[in-house]
Amino acid sequence: MAACQNAAGRLTRADKPIGSKQLTEARGVQAGQVADAKTVTGYQRAVKAVATVKPASCDASLGTSDLRSAADRMDAAAAKREDQDKSIERAAKAVLASRDAKTLADAKSDLNGRRDEAAKLLGDSDGKVADNATRDALSKAIDQAGGVKGDKAKDYQDAANALRSAMDQINASMQAKAEADAQAAGQAAPAPVVQQAAPVQRSAPSYGGDGYAPSYRPSVNRGGGWSAPAPAPAPAPAPAAPQGGGSNWRERLNSQKPIGNHGCNPDGSCGIG
Repeated sequence: MAACQNAAGRLTRADKPIGSKQLTEARGVQAGQVADAKTVTGYQRAVKAVATVKPASCDASLGTSDLRSAADRMDAAAAKREDQDKSIERAAKAVLASRDAKTLADAKSDLNGRRDEAAKLLGDSDGKVADNATRDALSKAIDQAGGVKGDKAKDYQDAANALRSAMDQINASMQAKAEADAQAAGQAAPAPVVQQAAPVQRSAPSYGGDGYAPSYRPSVNRGGGWSAPAPAPAPAPAPAAPQGGGSNWRERLNSQKPIGNHGCNPDGSCGIG
């Protein structure tokens, strides 16, 4: 009976969930957070393989052979569960190691990219900052970033953050200088002069004699320029019709018949009408 009870206690202890820190961390790691996604799937398979086995009864009414058989079954189940727990722990360690490897690789890559951006900004900002001390700080941060070594991701992350902060200060200094230059240029520029056109003076027309005469005279065309044409002369008045009849003296003269050869009377007078 003692052997059966010992086996039951061993199985109970083995069946308890593993509460280690590594397993707790591994549960929250996703496939996209590790360098090798197979570590996550391997951990998940190891966890699913665990089956709970309840301890057998060690009642005193059982025979010695039955108690021995129950003890053997429980010892085997406990040993299997202990092996499964070890497999879970190994899988959890693999997940965390793969996560750390990816974190380190990402930190190194981010720092290298940040250094390239910082070097370009350092060159582009020459003469364009309000405070040149910001460029000195960035240059120092670039040098420090180049000296980071080892396998601690935090060291690379800290160097990248230092570069980011120094770059932000340069960008702010460049903005401040640009605004100051724009303000100075606006103050130095002369104010626009508003010129008012002189009013056009026109002389009033003068009236004299029997008609209207303009007070201005057209300019003489000199050097090929255009000048206003002179006003056209007024048309001659039409001859007035003769009084007392609808025909004039020419018609009446032509209607006279000639007398003799000279067209006059025999007494020498030439009458009209």
